[in-house]
Amino acid sequence: MGVASGLVVGFFIGAGGIGVTLLGVIADNYGVPAAMKCIGVLPVAGLMLTMLLRYPVAERVKEAFSG
Repeated sequence: MGVASGLVVGFFIGAGGIGVTLLGVIADNYGVPAAMKCIGVLPVAGLMLTMLLRYPVAERVKEAFSG
C-alpha cells in the first residue's frame, strides 16, 4: 500500500513539475494571458476525458448490490 501511494504521489508531483514548465514556456512565448487560458482549458479537457469512461452494465450493478 505504501509503495503504491508513493508511486502515485511521485507521479503527480512530477506531472505538476512538467505542467508548470510547459506553462512557463507558453507564458514566455505568448504572454501570461495565454498561459492562463491554457489553465482554463484543462478542466474542460478533463470533463471530455470523463465522458470516455464506460458505465457498468445495469445487471452487474444489481448483482453487486443484491448480496
